[in-house]
Amino acid sequence: MKKTLPLSLLLIVLFSCVNTKVETEQAQMDVEDCNCLENYHWIKETFENNDAGFEWVIQKKGMEAYQKFCDSIEAEIKNADDIHRCEEILNDWGKFFRKGHFYVALNSSSSEDGGSVEAEKVSYSVETVEAQVEQTDDEIVGIWESSPYKIGIVLDTINPKRKYVGFIIESGAPGWTKGDVKLEIFEQDNKLSSNYYMRDHSMEKRDVTLRNETELMLGSMRFINHSKIENEIERKMSDISEPFFYELSDYTTILKIPSFNLDQKPLIDKKIEQNKEKILSHKNLIIDLRNNGGGGDNSWKELIPIIYTNPIKTVGVEYLSTGLNREYLLQNLSFIQRIVLRGFIKKLKSNDGQFVVRDSVYTTELDEVLPNPQNIVVVVDDVCGSSVEQFLLAAKQSEKVRIYGKQTYGALDVSNVTSVLSPDGCFRLGYCTTRTLRPEKDRIDDIGIKPDVEINDSIPGHKWMEFILKEIDN
Repeated sequence: MKKTLPLSLLLIVLFSCVNTKVETEQAQMDVEDCNCLENYHWIKETFENNDAGFEWVIQKKGMEAYQKFCDSIEAEIKNADDIHRCEEILNDWGKFFRKGHFYVALNSSSSEDGGSVEAEKVSYSVETVEAQVEQTDDEIVGIWESSPYKIGIVLDTINPKRKYVGFIIESGAPGWTKGDVKLEIFEQDNKLSSNYYMRDHSMEKRDVTLRNETELMLGSMRFINHSKIENEIERKMSDISEPFFYELSDYTTILKIPSFNLDQKPLIDKKIEQNKEKILSHKNLIIDLRNNGGGGDNSWKELIPIIYTNPIKTVGVEYLSTGLNREYLLQNLSFIQRIVLRGFIKKLKSNDGQFVVRDSVYTTELDEVLPNPQNIVVVVDDVCGSSVEQFLLAAKQSEKVRIYGKQTYGALDVSNVTSVLSPDGCFRLGYCTTRTLRPEKDRIDDIGIKPDVEINDSIPGHKWMEFILKEIDN
C-alpha cells in the first residue's frame, strides 16, 4: 500500500487543534463595549489579507462590485440596533464570497447582560400541540427532536409579534427545563426566520426551512418529526449523533455516518471494525451521509479500502502564507510535526504573502480490491459539504460506487478553516487558509457535486431508503 500524508490532511488536523484552543478563550467584555462598525473594519481587513479565497472572488466579480457591496453593508451596520443584528449583517457580508467556510460569531461571553440569560417560560404543553395538529394542517406545528432536545412548536396565541414558538418538552442539556422557549419563528414577506436560543441561552438568528413534513432546518440544525416517519430504518437513523450500522438483509448492510468531525473518527473506525466481517460478506453496502456537513478527511480514511477498485488521485491545495496564518499554524505544531514539515515551514517563511504548494497531486494505491461489497451506494443531500465532498471525489473514482440523492452543498475549494478573535473580544472570525489546485472548470464551491442518481422532490427524505432499496433490487 502506498501512503502519502498530504498537506491538506495535516492542515485539517492542525487547524482542528487551533479551533479547539481558541473557542475556549474567554473575553470579559460587556456588549456595550462592542463597536459594530470598528469590528466590521477589522473583519474586512483581516479577511482581505488572510483568506485564501478572497482573490478568486474579486477576480470574478470585480473590485467595483465589491466596493459597492461593502458600502451597502456599512450603511446597514450604522443602522444596526443591537449586537445580534450586527452579527447577522457581518455574516451577510461574508456571503459575497461564498456560502460556506466563513463565519462571524458573537463571542459567548458578550451577552446582553454580560452573563447567562434566563429563558422565557410559556404555558403551552404537549396537549396544546396535539390540539393544534387536529385543528390545522400547518406542517410546522408538531413535536420535533434534535438531540438533546424534544420541543413542541405551536402557533403562538400569546405573543402577536411571532408566528410560532418552540418550547422544551424534554431536554438532556443542563439549564433547559420543560416549558422554556427554545426558539421563536417570525414571518415577514412570506419568509420565515427565527431566534434560536443556544445551550448557554445566547441567541442566534437562523433561517427556517421546512424541507418536508419530517425535516425542519434552523440554519444548519435539523429537527425531525418522528411521528410522520413510517419506515423503521429511517426512523432509527433520523436523529442519531453517532455512526450506526444495520444488517438489512442477507444481501445489504447500511452504514450511517452523521458527521465527519474529527472527534467522530474513533467512533467511525470502531463501528467499521466491529462490523467489517458483515460488511465484507454482503453484496451491497449503503453509506448514508445525509445531513453530514463535513469535518476532517481523516475521518473517512477507513472507508477507502472498502470502496477501492483502482488508484485514487487527489488534487492538492496551496496555502496562503501570511503572518497571521503562519502564527496559527506554528503555535499548534508538535515537535514531531515541526520536523515533518520543516521544509514546508521554511518555504512558507520565505514566501510571505504568496501561495505555497506542497503536494499538487497525490495518489492512494492499495494492494487489493475486496470481492465484497460489490455494489456501494453513497447517499447525500444538500447539507453535505466540505470533507464529505472530498470523500465523494475519491468515491467517484471507484467502479463499485454510485451516488444517490441531491446535489451537495458546495464548500470545498477554499478550505481549512481557522479562526481569530477580534481585538475587543466581541467577535470571532472564521476564514480559510488554503485553496484547491483544481482548475476552475472542476471547482464546486457554491455549486456542489451532482449525484449519479438524483432523487426528485416528489420523494420525501424519510422515503429515500425505500426508493434506494428498490433500485438495488432491480
